[in-house]
Amino acid sequence: MGIYETGRNTVSGITFELFKSMPGSARPLLQQLGENYLRSLAERYPSDTLMDSCERIRQERGVVLGTQTMCKLFRRVGLTHKTRRELATSSKRIPAGLV
Repeated sequence: MGIYETGRNTVSGITFELFKSMPGSARPLLQQLGENYLRSLAERYPSDTLMDSCERIRQERGVVLGTQTMCKLFRRVGLTHKTRRELATSSKRIPAGLV
Protein backbone atom coordinates (compact mmCIF):
# COMPACT_ATOMS: atom_id res chain seq x y z
CA MET A 1 0.00 0.00 0.00
CA GLY A 2 1.03 3.55 -0.63
CA ILE A 3 2.03 6.05 1.99
CA TYR A 4 -0.52 8.73 2.76
CA GLU A 5 0.44 12.15 3.95
CA THR A 6 -1.41 13.56 6.87
CA GLY A 7 -2.06 17.22 7.20
CA ARG A 8 -3.73 19.93 5.20
CA ASN A 9 -4.97 18.93 1.74
CA THR A 10 -4.06 21.48 -0.90
CA VAL A 11 -4.71 21.61 -4.57
CA SER A 12 -1.52 23.41 -5.48
CA GLY A 13 -0.25 20.41 -7.41
CA ILE A 14 -3.33 20.20 -9.64
CA THR A 15 -3.31 22.33 -12.77
CA PHE A 16 -6.51 22.96 -14.67
CA GLU A 17 -8.65 25.89 -15.68
CA LEU A 18 -11.41 26.69 -13.26
CA PHE A 19 -13.22 28.95 -15.71
CA LYS A 20 -13.40 27.84 -19.27
CA SER A 21 -15.36 29.68 -21.87
CA MET A 22 -18.40 27.70 -22.91
CA PRO A 23 -19.50 27.53 -26.53
CA GLY A 24 -22.40 29.77 -27.50
CA SER A 25 -25.84 28.46 -26.73
CA ALA A 26 -27.85 26.90 -29.51
CA ARG A 27 -30.61 28.90 -31.11
CA PRO A 28 -34.15 27.92 -30.17
CA LEU A 29 -35.68 25.30 -32.45
CA LEU A 30 -38.31 27.66 -33.81
CA GLN A 31 -35.54 30.02 -34.96
CA GLN A 32 -33.49 27.15 -36.39
CA LEU A 33 -36.35 25.74 -38.43
CA GLY A 34 -38.27 28.90 -39.14
CA GLU A 35 -41.98 29.55 -38.84
CA ASN A 36 -42.43 29.60 -42.63
CA TYR A 37 -40.73 26.22 -42.99
CA LEU A 38 -43.06 24.62 -40.43
CA ARG A 39 -46.13 26.10 -42.11
CA SER A 40 -44.98 24.93 -45.55
CA LEU A 41 -44.26 21.47 -44.15
CA ALA A 42 -47.83 21.25 -42.83
CA GLU A 43 -49.23 22.51 -46.14
CA ARG A 44 -47.15 20.14 -48.28
CA TYR A 45 -47.85 17.07 -46.14
CA PRO A 46 -51.09 17.78 -44.26
CA SER A 47 -51.89 14.14 -43.51
CA ASP A 48 -48.49 13.44 -41.88
CA THR A 49 -48.43 12.31 -38.29
CA LEU A 50 -46.14 14.04 -35.81
CA MET A 51 -43.68 11.17 -36.20
CA ASP A 52 -43.71 11.60 -39.99
CA SER A 53 -43.03 15.32 -39.60
CA CYS A 54 -40.14 14.60 -37.22
CA GLU A 55 -38.64 12.21 -39.75
CA ARG A 56 -39.00 14.73 -42.60
CA ILE A 57 -37.26 17.43 -40.56
CA ARG A 58 -34.47 15.00 -39.71
CA GLN A 59 -34.01 14.18 -43.40
CA GLU A 60 -34.34 17.74 -44.71
CA ARG A 61 -32.67 19.75 -41.95
CA GLY A 62 -30.68 17.24 -39.91
CA VAL A 63 -32.49 18.18 -36.68
CA VAL A 64 -33.71 15.29 -34.53
CA LEU A 65 -36.99 16.02 -32.75
CA GLY A 66 -39.40 14.09 -30.61
CA THR A 67 -43.13 14.07 -31.22
CA GLN A 68 -43.86 16.20 -28.16
CA THR A 69 -41.42 18.88 -29.32
CA MET A 70 -42.90 18.74 -32.82
CA CYS A 71 -46.37 19.24 -31.39
CA LYS A 72 -45.20 22.25 -29.37
CA LEU A 73 -43.54 23.80 -32.42
CA PHE A 74 -46.70 23.40 -34.51
CA ARG A 75 -48.77 24.99 -31.75
CA ARG A 76 -46.37 27.93 -31.44
CA VAL A 77 -46.90 28.77 -35.10
CA GLY A 78 -50.66 28.36 -34.74
CA LEU A 79 -51.07 24.91 -36.30
CA THR A 80 -53.11 22.47 -34.28
CA HIS A 81 -54.09 18.93 -35.23
CA LYS A 82 -57.46 20.30 -36.35
CA THR A 83 -55.96 22.91 -38.69
CA ARG A 84 -53.58 20.37 -40.20
CA ARG A 85 -56.48 17.96 -40.71
CA GLU A 86 -58.44 20.76 -42.43
CA LEU A 87 -55.48 21.34 -44.73
CA ALA A 88 -55.55 17.65 -45.62
CA THR A 89 -59.24 17.65 -46.50
CA SER A 90 -59.02 20.91 -48.46
CA SER A 91 -56.13 19.58 -50.54
CA LYS A 92 -58.17 16.49 -51.50
CA ARG A 93 -61.13 18.48 -52.81
CA ILE A 94 -61.57 18.49 -56.58
CA PRO A 95 -61.77 21.97 -58.11
CA ALA A 96 -65.22 22.89 -59.48
CA GLY A 97 -64.02 23.07 -63.10
CA LEU A 98 -62.78 19.45 -63.10
CA VAL A 99 -66.01 17.78 -61.96
